[in-house]
Parts: sequence; structure tokens; C-alpha cells
Amino acid sequence: MEKISIITLILTVLLCPLFICPVSASPQIEITPLGGFFPGAIIRNTGDEDIYNLQYKIELTGGILNKINLTGAGFISMLPAGDEFATAIRISMPLVGFGYIQLHIEVWNEDIQQVEVTVKGILLFVFILLIPG
Repeated sequence: MEKISIITLILTVLLCPLFICPVSASPQIEITPLGGFFPGAIIRNTGDEDIYNLQYKIELTGGILNKINLTGAGFISMLPAGDEFATAIRISMPLVGFGYIQLHIEVWNEDIQQVEVTVKGILLFVFILLIPG
């Protein structure tokens, strides 16, 4: 991962606690969508067992004239019980735009049922504000 991506992810996680909408979607997997400067999610293993070969996909759509269509995907080889993993959509430049957006996150593997969370938000120039509810 590029140095700037790591710094951006850390800043997004640290600076955006007021702009997150926690959603519990499964007794074993909890997904917290993240707004801020880069759309992403925190994936938590709330179960008592480690989870292996976990895949995820993050999609951001919307904006004025629905011109925003970003997708990010990844793989977590092991997520220990009680641990979490933060991720964001990798983009080479900051996202710039206005309008309503939708952030959709999917997490799955061969052992657990697919967990999905969708939240709406507003893109204000370079900042994504998620709408609770």
C-alpha cells in the first residue's frame, strides 16, 4: 500500500468518529461505514472464533447527475475474534463533487452468510457526510 494511502486511511479513521453510522448486520460481523475524505468501512469480528478468507466490496454511487461510480474490493486472510479491519476505496485523487451519495458495503466468505450495509450521505465538495438511519 502506498505511503499516502496509509496516511489517508489513518487520518480518515481518526478524524471521522462524528461522521460514522454503526450498523450491526450479523451476530459475527459488524460493519461501520465511514465518511470523511475517503469512503470506507470498519469490519469487526464480534464472534468468538477467527474468520478466514473474508472478502469485501465497497461501492460509492451518486452525486450530481449520478456521475460518481467508485468500487473497491479486498481480501482479509484472517480476522481474529474481537478484532477489526479498516479499509477505504483506493482513489488516486480526492473525490470532488456535490450531491446525494449511497455507500454500499458487502462482506462474505464461504462459511458465513453475506452481510450487506447500505447508507446514504451527502458529498460536499471533498467531504462525505453520512446520514444516520
